[in-house]
Amino acid sequence: QFYMAQNSGDGARLRRLVWLFPAMTLASALASQITETCKAWVALSWRRAIVYKIHDLYFERRAYYHVLNQQAGLGVPDADARICNDVREACDAYAGVMSGAVQTSIYIAMQYSTLTVRIAWIDRSWVLGPPIFVLGVIPTVLGLVDWGRLWPIYGALQHFGGAYSQALTRVQLHSSGIFMLHGEGFEYDTLKWHLGRLTSTFRDMLGATFGKDFIESFLFSGLYPSGFQTLATFTAAGITASELLLRNSPADIEKMDVHSPRPDVSAYFGGYIHNWWGVVTAAGTLSAFLNTWYSLTEGQVSVERVMSLFASMQTVRDNLPEAKEGAFQDRGPVISFDGVTVVTPAGQTLLKDLSFEVTPGDRLLICGHNGAGKSSIVRCLSALWAIPKGVITRPGGTRLDSDEDESQHSQIYYLPQKPCSVIGSLSDQLTYPQRLPGGLPDEELRCWLRCVDLEYLADRNAGQRGGLGKGGAGNEVDWEQLLSLGEQQALAIARLFYHHPHFAILDECTSAVSSRLEQRLFGVARKLGVTCITITHRPALQALHSRMLQLTGHLDKDGHGWELSDIPHAQPLPPVDSRVASRGEALRRATEHLEREVSKSGAVFEPPGKEDSVPNVAAPGELVHRRWPSSRSRFLALLRLGLEESGQGWRMLGRSAAIALGMRVHCDLLWQIWAGQNGAISAALTGSQNGILAELVSYLMTAPILSLIDTAIKYQGRILASELAENISQRLLRMALSAGAFVSVMRPGSPLHVENPMTRLSELNTHVSTVSSSLIELLFRCSFGIFSLRTLLRGVGPVAFLSPPTYFLVFRLCLLVAPDFVFMSKREAELEARFQVWHTRLRHVAEPVAFSGGGPAERRAIEPHFDAVLDFKLSSLRKKFFYRFVENLFTGHSEIPLYMQRLMTGQFSSRNVAYNPTSGVTPGVVVQGFMFERVVMYNDNTAHRLGSFTPTWRGWDGTHVRILELALALEAAATMKSSLNEGPEGGGIEVRGLDLVSPGGRCLARGLDFAVRRGGGLVVSGPNACGKTLLGCVLLGLWPARGSSPEGPALVRMPGLEAGTVRPPLKIIMAAPQRLYLPMGTLGDQVCYPTRYIPVAEGAGPPGEREAVMERALAAAGIAYLVGREARGWLHECRWEDVLSGGEQQRLGLARVMYQQPKFALLDECTSMVAHDSEEGLYRTLAHELGITPITLSQRLFMRETHAQELKLGADSAGSWSLIDLRAAGAVESG
Repeated sequence: QFYMAQNSGDGARLRRLVWLFPAMTLASALASQITETCKAWVALSWRRAIVYKIHDLYFERRAYYHVLNQQAGLGVPDADARICNDVREACDAYAGVMSGAVQTSIYIAMQYSTLTVRIAWIDRSWVLGPPIFVLGVIPTVLGLVDWGRLWPIYGALQHFGGAYSQALTRVQLHSSGIFMLHGEGFEYDTLKWHLGRLTSTFRDMLGATFGKDFIESFLFSGLYPSGFQTLATFTAAGITASELLLRNSPADIEKMDVHSPRPDVSAYFGGYIHNWWGVVTAAGTLSAFLNTWYSLTEGQVSVERVMSLFASMQTVRDNLPEAKEGAFQDRGPVISFDGVTVVTPAGQTLLKDLSFEVTPGDRLLICGHNGAGKSSIVRCLSALWAIPKGVITRPGGTRLDSDEDESQHSQIYYLPQKPCSVIGSLSDQLTYPQRLPGGLPDEELRCWLRCVDLEYLADRNAGQRGGLGKGGAGNEVDWEQLLSLGEQQALAIARLFYHHPHFAILDECTSAVSSRLEQRLFGVARKLGVTCITITHRPALQALHSRMLQLTGHLDKDGHGWELSDIPHAQPLPPVDSRVASRGEALRRATEHLEREVSKSGAVFEPPGKEDSVPNVAAPGELVHRRWPSSRSRFLALLRLGLEESGQGWRMLGRSAAIALGMRVHCDLLWQIWAGQNGAISAALTGSQNGILAELVSYLMTAPILSLIDTAIKYQGRILASELAENISQRLLRMALSAGAFVSVMRPGSPLHVENPMTRLSELNTHVSTVSSSLIELLFRCSFGIFSLRTLLRGVGPVAFLSPPTYFLVFRLCLLVAPDFVFMSKREAELEARFQVWHTRLRHVAEPVAFSGGGPAERRAIEPHFDAVLDFKLSSLRKKFFYRFVENLFTGHSEIPLYMQRLMTGQFSSRNVAYNPTSGVTPGVVVQGFMFERVVMYNDNTAHRLGSFTPTWRGWDGTHVRILELALALEAAATMKSSLNEGPEGGGIEVRGLDLVSPGGRCLARGLDFAVRRGGGLVVSGPNACGKTLLGCVLLGLWPARGSSPEGPALVRMPGLEAGTVRPPLKIIMAAPQRLYLPMGTLGDQVCYPTRYIPVAEGAGPPGEREAVMERALAAAGIAYLVGREARGWLHECRWEDVLSGGEQQRLGLARVMYQQPKFALLDECTSMVAHDSEEGLYRTLAHELGITPITLSQRLFMRETHAQELKLGADSAGSWSLIDLRAAGAVESG
C-alpha cells in the first residue's frame, strides 16, 4: 500500500499509512519479543527438567560412584561436562527447533495459503514453484552434504572440548601438588596437547563443513538475496507477468516498455510487493526452519552424549546392587562377613571365605600390606563392590546400598584418611552429610570444635574464612584449601562425634593428627558407645583393640589371604559404654571426657595466634578497570595477548588482508545480483517472461560465486579466530605455569586470588569464535553500506545523513532502560563455572562420599548452584525483556526500520517520480525506487546493527574482564620476588629470623633459626595448625619468607640456587607429600614426574638405562610389581588414583624421590598408609643407602636414628618453638 500510494500520488492514503504503520510495528515487535522470551524460557525449563532427571538417576543408589569410576564398564568419561554443558546446548538447539516449527506453521497457514487462493486463478504453475523449491530442492541439495562424516567430527569436538576443560580443572584442583614437584612443564605440555587436539579438530570441522556452509550460504544467507528471497523475487515477478499477460492483449504487451509511462504500473507493482512479502514470509520461514533442523547436526551430538549418559545410569539402576540376591542381611547392630569372597571390579580375587563378626563393644583392627584388600573390605561392606559369594550382615541390610536412606550415618560412619571436605559453612562441615537450616547454634558448634582442639576456627574472620557460617551459597568456603590435612582429619573426627553411629570405620583417619587427639578419638568413641573397626599400619594401635584381622596377601599360598586372631592384653580393655540416644547427650559425654583429660594431664591446647592485619591490596578486577578504563582498550589488550606469539602476526595479517579483499569483491557481486533481480521486476512490469528467465539464469551464475567468496571469508575469519584463541590460551597457560604464578592466583586469601581461574581458559575458545562470527557479519554489512552510500546520497540528498544520528540517538535512549550487560555476562559465566566446578569436584571425592552416604548432601550442595544459574538467567530474561522489545522495535527489519525505509523511499519518490494521473509512471522509475529502497534497507540494517551492537559488546566486555583479570593476576604473581637465597656450595639449608605467617595473617611461630646439614636429618613436629606444612611451603618456595634476621629480612639459604630463583630445584630438595599428585599419563610418567617418560624406542639414551633406574626406584619403594602387573608395563595409562591404593600411592611418591635423588627430601606424613616395618625400611633406604637427607614433618618424633634434630612447633604455647639436638640432647628455645 505504501508503494501504491507513493507511486500514484495518493497523499491522503499515504498520510493514513504513516500513522497506521507504527502502531502495527508496536504490536509486531511485542509479539516477536514474547516469542523470543518464551523460547529462552522453554530452553531453561527443559534444562531444569533434564538436569533434575539426570540427578535423580545420578544420585540414586550411588550411581555417580559407578559412573565416575567406570565400574563394570558402566562409566562415562566426562559425566560432569555432559551435565553442565551438553544438556544446555541440546536444550537451546531443540528450543530453537520448537520455536521455528510453531512460527513456520502459523506463517504458512496465514500467508501462503491466502496467497495461493488469491493467485491460483492467474497461473497455477507459479503456485507450485515455492513448495517444490522448499520441500524438494532444499532437502535434495542439503542431502548432498555428507552428514555421516560430520557427526563424528562434531562428536570429537565435543569430546576434546570436555577433555580440555577437565584437564584445566584438574590442574586447578591440584595446583600446590604440581608446583611443589616442578610439574608446570609437564602440565603445560599436557594442556597444550589437549588444546592443540581441540584446535586441530575445530579446523578439521571447518574444512569438513565448508561445502555445507557454502550450500547454506546460498540458500539461507541473510547478508544478500538468499535462495528463498530470490524465490520470492522471481515467483512474484512471474505472477505479475502472468497477470499482465492475462489482462492485456499481445499488441498492448508489445507496446509496453520500461521507459513508457502507464497508469496501471503502480497497481501492478503494489501487487508484486504483496506477492513478494507473502512468498518470502512463508517460504522464508519454512526454509529457516529447515536450516534450523539441519543445523541440529551439532546439537544432535550433545543430545547423543546426554542420551549415552542416561543409558549408562539406566544400566546402573537396572543392574545394581551388584551383589547376588540375599547378600546383605540385617540383624540389628551387628557387622559380620560370612564366607565372603572379595573380588575387584577388574576380576582379581583378593580374599576368600572371609568370616568375622563385630558386635557392640568389640574393637577390631584390620592390618595388612598395601593392596592386600583392607579398603576393599569396606567397599564390599558399603555395597560399592560385588560379592559373588558369601553374606554380609550390617545394620540396615540392603537398604544401605543406596543413598536414599540418610539414617545410615547413624548406623555406620566411615572416616577415610583424606576426609571429604564440604564447600560450605563450618556448620556444614560438622553435620555432613546433613545440612541444618540456619546451621548449628554458635555455642554448640564451638563445643564440638573444642573436642578436637579446633575452636579457633570459629574465631577466624567471617568474611575471609566463613566463620561460624550458616550455610547458603553466599557463605561458601573451600575448607580443603584453607585447612591443613591434620585440621581436616580433626574436623572429620568431630563429625564422627556429632553423628555418634553404632559403628565407625576408621581408615588411617589419624595419620596427620597428634597422638593426644588420636587417643581422645578412641576414648570419646568408647564413651559415646561407638564400636570402632580400625584400618591401620601402626602396631601401636593394637593396645586399643581386642582382635586383629591380618590380611596376608598370600591368597595363592594359604587359600584365604587372611587370618583372625585375638590381641593379648596385660589388663582388660575398658568397656564400651551404651550408645547415646541424642546429640545433646553425646556432646555432654564428649565434653566431660575432654575435661577429665585436661584435669588429668594438665595440658591445655593453645590455639594458633590471632590474625595480623593484612594489607589492603586492590583486587584484580579493580586493576583491570584502572589499567584499561574503556571496553575498547580491554578488547585491544586481549588482541595484543594473541598477537604476541612469535611468527603469528604476519600470518594473521595475511588472513586479514584476504578477508578485506573478499569484502571488496563481495560488494561488487552483491550489487550485480540486486541489479539483476530489479531487472526481473522490470521484465515483469512489461510482461516479459523471457526477461525474467534470463535474469534468473544470470543470478544462478553469479550467486554461487558470491556464496563461495562469502563462505571463504567466514572460513578465514574462523581460522583467524581459532589461531587467536589458541595464541591467547597458550600465552595465559605459559604465564600460569611459569614460576608458580597459578598457585598464588588460586590460593584463597591471596590478594591476587581469582575465582576458578583455569575454567576461564575453557571459555576462551567459544567466546573468541562468537566474537569473530559477529564481527565478520558486521564487516559484511558495513562494507556494503559504505559501498552503496553514494547511491543513497544521490537519491535523497542530505537527508541521508539524518538516518545514522537519528538511530544513534534512539539507541542511546534505549540504553537508558538497558540492564547492566557487563555484570550480567560476567555473573552468568561465574555461576556456570561454579556449577561445573562443583560437579567436577564430585569426581575427586566420589568414594568417600559414597562411603559416608553423602550423595543426597552433594546433590543438595550442587543443585543450589544450578538453580542459581537458571534463576539468574530467568531474572536476566525479565530485565532484558523491555529493552529487547524497544531494541527490536527500532532494529527489527519488519518494524520501524521498514517504516523508515518507506519514508526514505517516499522522499526519493517526491524527488524523482513525476506521477501524471493521465499517463501514469514508467516501470523503470518504479524499479529504480525499489532499488533505492534496497540500498536504504541495507544501510539502515547496518546502522541498526551498529547501534544494537552496544549491549552485545558490553556482554563481551564482561568476558574480556574475566580473562584480563586472570592475565593481570598471573602477571603480578610472576613478578613476585624470591624469598630464597643462595648458600655456600656443598652446605645445607639455613633458616634465620623466619616468621611463619599463614595466608590469613596469623603468626604461628616467630624468629625461627635452624640449619640442616647433609646427613643430619630434621624432624619438624607439633600439633595441628602449628605451621609444619607452612614451613615446608616456605622451603619449597610455595609461600614467601617473612620476618627479620640480624642481617636484615628473614633468610632461607640453600646451596646451588640461581639468582632470582623462586623455588629450589629438585636436585636440592624434593617433596613427598601425604596426598600425592598423580598426573594423567603412563606408569613411566608417574615415576619420572615432573619429566615425561619416553620409551627407549623413541631415542631415550642407551637401551634400558633409564628403565633400570626407574625399576630400582620402584623396588626400593616396594612396588616393583607394578610394572609386571599392568598390561603394557611402563606404557600402561589409566586414572592412577583409581587404580593404586593409598599405600601404593605413597610408595610411588617415595619412588619419585629415589629416582630424582635430591640432596634433601621434604617428607610430609608421606608414609602414613605404609606398614610400620616397611616405613622404617624406606627411611633407612633414603638416608643411608641413597644419602638423601630427610626433613620430616610429623605429629611426633619419628626414626630418631635417621634425624639429628627435632624442631618442635607450638611446643609450650602458640607461637613458641624449640630446637633439640637429638644427638646431644640440648635444646635452644625460641625468644
